[in-house]
Amino acid sequence: MNFDPRIRTESLTIAYERNIIVSELDLTIPSGEITALVGANGSGKSTILKAIGRILKVKSGHIFLDGTNLKEMATKAISKRLTILPQNPQSPRGLRVDELVAYGRAPHQTGFNHLSREDKEIIYNALDQAGVLAYAYRELESLSGGQMQRVWIALALAQQTDILLLDEPTTFLDMSYQMDVLHLLEKLNRTQQCTIVMVVHDLNHASRFSDYMVAIKDGSIVKQGTPSEVMLPNVLKDVFDIEADIIPDPRLGYPLCIPYATTRTDTGASRI
Repeated sequence: MNFDPRIRTESLTIAYERNIIVSELDLTIPSGEITALVGANGSGKSTILKAIGRILKVKSGHIFLDGTNLKEMATKAISKRLTILPQNPQSPRGLRVDELVAYGRAPHQTGFNHLSREDKEIIYNALDQAGVLAYAYRELESLSGGQMQRVWIALALAQQTDILLLDEPTTFLDMSYQMDVLHLLEKLNRTQQCTIVMVVHDLNHASRFSDYMVAIKDGSIVKQGTPSEVMLPNVLKDVFDIEADIIPDPRLGYPLCIPYATTRTDTGASRI
């Protein structure tokens, strides 16, 4: 595990108006790895990701990118190093696929410059890497959810950063498209050494596709480490209010979560 961090937070506090969601968070993201942020709904994991990506302002504390405080960096400089894909991004209507992906080149342009030959090569290479080159001239409205998610990833690739932040990249996708997207992210990490941080809803997907997991509850870190260090019955009980068995995947050996009961008393479910 490479702990020469590209991203680090120090005493980070994030709030929506007066409602504090994350308090005094110290988080270090391993470089060149896939990190999964996991936790129950409302735990603060998406809030943390948005703050790192500068979609949300922080109340106090610091976020460091390559050792420099984000507060001291220009937006364009950050955009050349870091890309964030929020959950369910909305695209302008009437665009073709390649036109949307071209927006990824904006941080590298000045004024009203037209796309250069190099820009176009980067755009179509990104489409190819994301597996959507065949759709380059199609209207966005004609794509399925899984195809559209790959187009957004192509836009991120066209931005040519080596840090990708993704908020639940498989939301609303069927099982085959979920696997397609996760395998694509795994390939980008392995072949290009991209540092990837993603909020993941499915614990078994997080375990299978991440090198490092951070379990979050009420805006605080409960446990962090490799999937084997985090996917423990007592951790899942604390973070998710579930009783679960953890077994090794029969093919690849990563820990699998098999929940069998909830420990909450407000659902009417029986406790074990």
